[in-house]
Amino acid sequence: MMSFLPKHQKSGILAGIYLVNTCTASLPLMYQWLAANVAGHTKRPLAMGIATAAFGLAQTIGPQTFQAKDAPQYMPARITILVTLSFSALSIAGLALYYALENKRRDRAHGKMNNSDVDLTDDEKWSNMTDRQNTSFRYVL
Repeated sequence: MMSFLPKHQKSGILAGIYLVNTCTASLPLMYQWLAANVAGHTKRPLAMGIATAAFGLAQTIGPQTFQAKDAPQYMPARITILVTLSFSALSIAGLALYYALENKRRDRAHGKMNNSDVDLTDDEKWSNMTDRQNTSFRYVL
């Protein structure tokens, strides 16, 4: 909206700016979703470290897309924002679909289970199995 609406539609441009800034509020949810859907004493911290490093790298590279030669519209930077946010939304939708399908596959293969740890034995809870190795693991949607 902020990139492609005419300049005279200031309320639409402002709404676009507000929508771009919603990604900050979703960051803690992204970290929590990642932590909940990765199992294993080594795999989880590694995944969290990669996500944190990727976020830091993006925060370093992102401002570099705003070049003085592109002022005042900064169209390449705006297109970059649109592409990265669209890719992020598609990735989240793809992961949610994958998690749902994998949960259904595991339910069919091993009988219906709920998402709590109540049905798991202590060995299953504290074993160092990854989410792929532990057939009792269910992904959080």
